[in-house]
Amino acid sequence: MKVCLTSDNQLSTAYLQHRDLLEASDKYDLIIEARDLTPEQLQQYRRILLLERCDSATIGGAPRRLLGHENVAKLLKMYYYDSLDIQNRPMVDGRAFVPLNGTEKPFTIALTEADLAKVEPGLNFYHYQPVIECIEYCATHKSIPFMERFYDYSFIGTVDYSPGKGSAYQYIGDCRKEVIKRIKSYKEAKVYVAAGRPVKRVAYFHIMANTRHAPSPFGWGEYCYRDYECLLLGCAVEKPQNKDTDKLRDMHGLWPFTYGTTVPAEPPHKDARSFIQRLLS
Repeated sequence: MKVCLTSDNQLSTAYLQHRDLLEASDKYDLIIEARDLTPEQLQQYRRILLLERCDSATIGGAPRRLLGHENVAKLLKMYYYDSLDIQNRPMVDGRAFVPLNGTEKPFTIALTEADLAKVEPGLNFYHYQPVIECIEYCATHKSIPFMERFYDYSFIGTVDYSPGKGSAYQYIGDCRKEVIKRIKSYKEAKVYVAAGRPVKRVAYFHIMANTRHAPSPFGWGEYCYRDYECLLLGCAVEKPQNKDTDKLRDMHGLWPFTYGTTVPAEPPHKDARSFIQRLLS
């Protein structure tokens, strides 16, 4: 297989760590990010494996234009909504979880059942460097039993987004502010809040490793680093739930997050390699 991935983002980098498997396979002819595929490549290669690097669970414009082509065999997405109704509805800035506010737009190309059948959950935040750093921290620090942790709730993360990013980001920021307001209202709870990511990585790990509950509101997408980091650090991750979230699909089946949800059994590198081997078998 021809590998046309660049190391300019963490998703492609996660796949490139297993270049030997990719190049040795003859199941597909080309692996490439959807945004980078040229018209010439679309005609030249017959079995194309696409990636989409996007935090949102909505399938974006580039793969929508390509999925219907006979030469595109599969799209690997970090996670996605397994529902045409959700994927094809008008959205605010391409985020299905943002309430309609008058700025929503329909997608130029609607997905078909055949298009959606080509989509599969692939590597994701679990295989990115920040999560690997968290695993390295966990390997050298003893886990504090859940009921012995100092903080009942902790939230560390971005709250204010640039207005230039789109109207969805006002809603995302407001949701995060509401989470902070809610956990601060728990009179008997010990709460740690740091809005705007002012905490360094190791200090962040220390705090969350001593926290029971980790609210994780939607950000640029439905999943984020925090989900995996907090699971690794032994927190109970609290995610928003709505009528669409039961249609979310990821390769580990983490959704819906519950108090019994745990991290994948294998570490990221081995987990990714096992997935790629299954994909190419």
